[in-house]
Amino acid sequence: SVDLLEKLAEVLLRRSENQQAGAVLKKAATVCKDASRKAGLLHRLGRLYEQELDNEPLALNAYHASLDLEPTKVKAFQDLERLLVKRQEWKLLEESYRAMLGRAQNLTPGFRLVLWRNLAELYDRALQDVDNAIMAYEVVRQLDTSREDEAQRLSALYLKSPKHREKATEIAHELFSAGGSFVEEARKLKELYHAQSQFDGVFMYCNILDGLGQATDDEYKMLAHLKQGVRAWPQRALGEDS
Repeated sequence: SVDLLEKLAEVLLRRSENQQAGAVLKKAATVCKDASRKAGLLHRLGRLYEQELDNEPLALNAYHASLDLEPTKVKAFQDLERLLVKRQEWKLLEESYRAMLGRAQNLTPGFRLVLWRNLAELYDRALQDVDNAIMAYEVVRQLDTSREDEAQRLSALYLKSPKHREKATEIAHELFSAGGSFVEEARKLKELYHAQSQFDGVFMYCNILDGLGQATDDEYKMLAHLKQGVRAWPQRALGEDS
């Protein structure tokens, strides 16, 4: 029975007969009919493979099998995630996040948010996949708009993608209006308007940077150049006859 096999595995582990203990735990998981208990046995087997038997591939397989049976087993996923990060298996980690999100109906909203957040950072930092990083950060922002650093990161990613310039402008305006980082967002907006040849916007944000005392030499030169093409303020009141 499963109970006897677990007890035998305990005895073998106390004797440091880890190879035999692994074989017994595997047998217990195979014959176990209860899904939750089987998931627990597979998670335990994964830890044994990883920590005592130095067999990381088998550990990963056991963690995955545990999560297939019980997607809400957060500790099994954390062990899987930690091991993949240690091995720098970034594509496998991406697949693991996506597989876990595919089980999303069984996950709490908070854990789902953590998964999307980690996936966004993986695409951004390790895989340097701008389009997928944008997609993941957009989901994160739909789930939680409270973190300004994520809005700023999404804004920076939008800047790298010409097809997202309109969204970049929109989120930069949002951040500028929020007042958290006037200089940084004013500079982003200046660059965005410049990329779109909208020189009224360039002039306005160069002026703002000048007013804040934060304009660079290049921005001073740009502002001086643009001022040459800006018409003087009307000397007569509107509607006044010439």
